[in-house]
Amino acid sequence: MQGVRIAGRTAGARIQGFVLTVGTPARTDPDDPSRIETLERDSVLVIASEDGTINRIPFVDLRSIQVLDPQSRTALSRFLGAKLDDRRREGKKLVIRSDGQGERSLLVGYSLAAPIWKTTYRVVMREGKPAFFQGWAIVDNVSDEDWKDVSLSLVSGTPISFIQPLQQPLFMHRPVIPIADNLHLYPQNYEPGVGYGGGSASGTGAGYGVPGGMVGGVPGGVVGGVLGGVPRGAAAPFATSMSDLIAEQQAGIEQKATGKEVGDLFEYRIDQPVSLARNTSALIPILQTEMEAERVSIYSMGQDTDRPRSGLALKNNSALTLEAGSLTVLEGDTYAGEALIDRLKPQEQRFISFGLDLRTLINSDAYEHGQPIFLVRVKGGALQAHYYRDRFRTYEIENQTNKRTVLYIDHPREAGWTLAKETPSPSETTAGHYRFRVELEPSSSSRLTVTDRQTLMDTIEVANFGPDQMSLFLSQRRIDEATKGKLNRLLEAKQKISDVQARMKRVDASVREISEDQQRLRDNLKAMEGTKEARQLISRYIAKVDQQENELENLRKQKSTLEVELNGRQKELQQAIEAFGVES
Repeated sequence: MQGVRIAGRTAGARIQGFVLTVGTPARTDPDDPSRIETLERDSVLVIASEDGTINRIPFVDLRSIQVLDPQSRTALSRFLGAKLDDRRREGKKLVIRSDGQGERSLLVGYSLAAPIWKTTYRVVMREGKPAFFQGWAIVDNVSDEDWKDVSLSLVSGTPISFIQPLQQPLFMHRPVIPIADNLHLYPQNYEPGVGYGGGSASGTGAGYGVPGGMVGGVPGGVVGGVLGGVPRGAAAPFATSMSDLIAEQQAGIEQKATGKEVGDLFEYRIDQPVSLARNTSALIPILQTEMEAERVSIYSMGQDTDRPRSGLALKNNSALTLEAGSLTVLEGDTYAGEALIDRLKPQEQRFISFGLDLRTLINSDAYEHGQPIFLVRVKGGALQAHYYRDRFRTYEIENQTNKRTVLYIDHPREAGWTLAKETPSPSETTAGHYRFRVELEPSSSSRLTVTDRQTLMDTIEVANFGPDQMSLFLSQRRIDEATKGKLNRLLEAKQKISDVQARMKRVDASVREISEDQQRLRDNLKAMEGTKEARQLISRYIAKVDQQENELENLRKQKSTLEVELNGRQKELQQAIEAFGVES
C-alpha cells in the first residue's frame, strides 16, 4: 500500500494524501533485554499530503479509509479474493460411502472444542444437624449456535488429548547427505534439557435459565454465593433462617445429574436436555445432599503464625466424584468464608479452611539437643557410637471462647527424622505432615509436645583408640556407666597387647644385636687368619660366643612366652569387642 492515494476520516477531521508507511513501535523487555516487544496498539499511519505535509496518525484515531486510486482498489480486491480462495482450499470434502442395500439410518457425529467445565459448591453448617451440601456445574456455550435440547455429559478427570493434522498429506523427504571431507570423530557434549511450563485461565459467566429447576445465576458474579438457591418471592412459613430456606426441598434447587465411573474418569450425565443460547453460561445442579462435616480449626506449622484457620473436616458421603472447585461456606445465617477443594472421591475425607480462627491462640517454641549414646559396637575395625538427636516442638494452645473446640495441628515431616516414642500418636499421616487432633474444653488451654528424632553415628578406628582419644570421646558424648566400663575394659585390653608387643620388640632387638656382634667376631677372625694375634683371640672369642649362645637361648624362650601371652591378650581384646554387640 506504500504510495497509494487514500482519503479518510479521524475522530475530528478529514485526511487525504499518499501512504508513506505504517509504523509499529517496539521496546526492550525490561525483564529480558534480549527480547524486543512490538506494541501493536500504538501503531501509526504516516501519509504525505499534496502540499508536502507529512502527518502521523495513530490507528486508534482512524474511523475510515478509502483507496482513491482505481488500479489500487482493483489490486486490493484481487488480493482479498485470493485470500478467500486460499481459505476455501483449506476446507476438506468428506465423502461417506454406505455400500449395501435396504433403507437404514446413518448417524454422523463430530467433535468441537469447548471450554473446560467448572464446578462450584456451597456447604451450610447447621447447629445439631448434618451439613447441607450443594454443587453446580458451570457450562459455557461459546459456539456460534444456540444449544437446543442438547444431551449434555460432563466428564471429570484428566485425559490426554491432542490435535494431529490427519487431513494434510505428508511427504517423506530424502535427507541430503554431504560428501564427507573429514572422517575424524570428535567428542560431543550434550546440553542438559530445560523444560518450561505455565498456563493461565480466566472466564466470565452469567446465570441462564434451564428448565426443570436450574435457577438463575448469582447476583454480582459470585458463583455459588449466598443467594444462589433462594427463590425470589417464595413464601416459606415453615423455615426460620436462611440456612433452613436453602436446605428445604421446596427451595427450588433440584439435582439434575447422574454420575458413574467411566474407566479412570467420572461422568456426570445431565438427566434432561439442555438449551443454552450462544455466548452464555449456565449453572446446572449436579449434587444436593447432606454430608458429614465437623467444624474444626487447622494449624499448619511454618505457614500460620499464632492463629489457626477455621475449617471443616468434610467427608463425601455421595456416590459422585466431586471435581475440584470453589466452595462457599455458610454457618447458620452467616457467610463464613470461601475455600478451594481438590477432587474428592466417594467416602474420601478432606480438610478445607475458609477463614482465620480468632477464637484460638497458639504459641510455638522449638529447641534440640543430643541424647546419650544408646549403642556402641565395633565393626570392621572401627568403633561405632550410635546416638539420637532430638528436636522438640512445643505447641501452647489456648481456647479463648466458651465453646468446645477441635484443633488439628499439621506438623512437618522431614526425611531422616521419625517421631520419638514419647510423642502422642498422630490421628493421621499425610505425605508431608503428621496431623495431631487436640480437643479443647471451653476457656481452657493445652500443650502438645512433638519430638522428632534423628539417628546418628560417630566412627573411630579401634587401632587409633588410646587414652587421649578415650578422654576426648567421653567429653563429647554422654555415656552411661555400663558402656563406660566396657570402653575401659577395651582400652585395658589394648594397653596389655601394646605392653606385650613392646617387650617382644625389645627381645627382637637383643637378638639382632647379638647376631650382629657374632658376625663382627667372624669377620675379625677371617681378617687375621694365620697370624699370631688370631691364635691369641680364638680362645677369647669362643668364650664370648658361648656366652652369647646362652643369651640367645634365653631370648628365644622369652619370645615364645611372649607370643603365648600376646595370643591370650588378643583373645581378651576380642571378648571386649564382642561386648559392644549388646545394647546397653
